[in-house]
Amino acid sequence: MRHFLLTSLLFSALVATGCADDGSSLFVVGVAGLTDDCLVETGNLILSGAVDVTATDSLTIYPVFASQLRDRVSANAANPSDMHVRWVDVRLSDLGGNPLALGLPNPFRVPTSVFIMGFTGTGNPNTAAGAVQVLPPGYPAAVAAASGGPVLAELRPIGITNGGIHVEGNYDFQYQLQVCSGCLTRCAIGDETEVVPCTPGENEITIIACP
Repeated sequence: MRHFLLTSLLFSALVATGCADDGSSLFVVGVAGLTDDCLVETGNLILSGAVDVTATDSLTIYPVFASQLRDRVSANAANPSDMHVRWVDVRLSDLGGNPLALGLPNPFRVPTSVFIMGFTGTGNPNTAAGAVQVLPPGYPAAVAAASGGPVLAELRPIGITNGGIHVEGNYDFQYQLQVCSGCLTRCAIGDETEVVPCTPGENEITIIACP
């Protein structure tokens, strides 16, 4: 299990609501990390991330989405409350919540593909994780030039139910990012083995053999 910038995050049971185009129906509960086998693991959620512009020109994270649309399935029919998360609006801001002037679109919309089963009305809502390119190519360098420190990636999920309802969340979830140069790469020390993470330049240190 990968431990860099990982921590457990518990969320309490939520009250069921009807269909609504707001954050009570579709929202983000956290960002999943990766296992040693490079599989998405929703049991440990990342609270913040880092991207090294010397190693990559983009950043993909794995938000965990939740839906509270009440399960109203009838016999021999598709559940109209099942949710298909299709897009995520990303807004990059400083720590005060002010959108960054990047010379690039901000906010911007990126695709994802996540399926969430309808909520039964008891216990925690159903969740599922999906890939979101929170910093597309060119954005890490622009963020580094504009910020000089940590920034917030604010996420707004957008989905469509089996019943054809368009559901748009709010910018409620904030993921802190540190964009840096050379911070996630170093030379092996002594007999230390080279280590290449699942996603070089993202979150974990790449250890290389230097001359």
